[in-house]
Amino acid sequence: MIRTENTEKAESVLKNQSDEREIIVKDIKEFPDPDYRHYSAVSRIEKEMIEIYINFEYPFEIQEESYVHELLHLILKNEGYPIIFFTEDDFLKIPEENRGVFIELGVNFQTSIEHPEIYSRYLQFFDLNIDVVFQFKIHQQIQNWKSKKSRNEHIKNIYFGNQQEIMQSVQYYYYPNEYRFKILELFKNYYPGPHNSSEILHKKIQKYKFNNPKNCYISAKIIKEHIINYGRRKGIQDINILWETLKIKLP
Repeated sequence: MIRTENTEKAESVLKNQSDEREIIVKDIKEFPDPDYRHYSAVSRIEKEMIEIYINFEYPFEIQEESYVHELLHLILKNEGYPIIFFTEDDFLKIPEENRGVFIELGVNFQTSIEHPEIYSRYLQFFDLNIDVVFQFKIHQQIQNWKSKKSRNEHIKNIYFGNQQEIMQSVQYYYYPNEYRFKILELFKNYYPGPHNSSEILHKKIQKYKFNNPKNCYISAKIIKEHIINYGRRKGIQDINILWETLKIKLP
């Protein structure tokens, strides 16, 4: 079990929200889906308990941050942050071969709109090792980009990938200053087109940001519209259906 002042602070916030569920920490090697076992952490939220799977092969500073990170996602949910969802009827309209991608897209959209506020709270309320944490995040992102660039994909899949890069880039603007400049410069080098689009998107949502549920909801709607418009310009309406089917609501 990871026990530090930072982890206890996150647990205390959760308890102050009257969330008394038991928190169980497990090795990520035990996570049922092997595709997630290279992650730094992943959580499963049950009615009676919270399971957090930590990658114990990563440095301790990353383990600590990962634990706090997973609890902050839950804290934001308890505060009434917007939910990305889809109806069963809409899901059944998605071609069967695309349903796995569609579910993952919804999960990634959810985390993308929560990460800006999570990173802001790192700096406001916690004493994490920011240098180790964000150097690690940048290293992981570089490896991810290199892997993607090595694939020989159909142009439609490239544009769909670009849409996801634009979505993910929203969080880069909330990295601490030194690391924000670095990740955005790297993003520009790997994906110049999506980087330009992300700069436009950032200006659209800068007025609202993500610092409370209502503003996060507005920003999420703007992000979705921006990404769908990108897909229209690229002529991938059949892929845009995935984005259009995702819904956003305040609980």
